[in-house]
Amino acid sequence: EECDRVMKKQGHDEEVGNAKITSAYNLPSKYVIHTVGPAIPHGSKPSGDDCDKLASCYRSCLDVADENSLESIAFCSISTGVFNFPQELACKIAIETVEDYLHKMKGKESVVLFFMFLLPLFLSSFWQFLCTPVQNTTEK
Repeated sequence: EECDRVMKKQGHDEEVGNAKITSAYNLPSKYVIHTVGPAIPHGSKPSGDDCDKLASCYRSCLDVADENSLESIAFCSISTGVFNFPQELACKIAIETVEDYLHKMKGKESVVLFFMFLLPLFLSSFWQFLCTPVQNTTEK
């Protein structure tokens, strides 16, 4: 219902790469951040624009989390299900985008991130990223 109200209020579908926040209701969290990822037609490869839009999804979600003073965020593998974005490329984009975002947050508390990709092959990349501390130091 809340998503429906948000959509009716803005008067149009959400654009790819943007994000909105709602209450989580019965989920084990306080909020859900919704984003629309790029859809890749079957048999096609993502374009540069598709890759940019996927990165925008992650940045928009992190922006919404920051704007709402959230201390943690959990990501699914955006667009890799029925939207057909290749998981390996999506994994690379997610890691690079989030890492870049956190490095730019100098002087702020880091957001805790959890990524859930479907293929075990990519879990090691995420585990390595999650176990590597991000240095957020204030420049003097």
